[in-house]
Amino acid sequence: MRTIIYIILCAIMAVPLKATNLAKSKWICELSSSCCDTINLYSDNQFEDYSCELNYTCKGHYSFKNGIVILIEKDDSHDEDNGKVSFYRLTFKLYDNCLYPISDEVLVNGIWKKMPKSLFKKRVFHRVN
Repeated sequence: MRTIIYIILCAIMAVPLKATNLAKSKWICELSSSCCDTINLYSDNQFEDYSCELNYTCKGHYSFKNGIVILIEKDDSHDEDNGKVSFYRLTFKLYDNCLYPISDEVLVNGIWKKMPKSLFKKRVFHRVN
């Protein structure tokens, strides 16, 4: 119930911004003085999400509506999964040139499920261009 209330409040308080203003933007989340995660949003609603800790880039598509940014990424990086492809949905609240995490989910048997034990909530991204 708290999550639903939070999402409704985020939508009400959203800063008006057109999706095209997100195109060609770069966002960083500083994990340490020598490690930053980045998200690059492109004009064709595609993005790249680089994880400094994993030294890996995921790609996917993003959407923007009512102050909420949704990234859907494809991850085929894990050899231990025998080539299994995973899909993730990351949801952010856009406010004051920052992306604040709302939820992260994984696609399991066609259904989006919340990620267990996620550190996602601590990843606030700041716009750098």
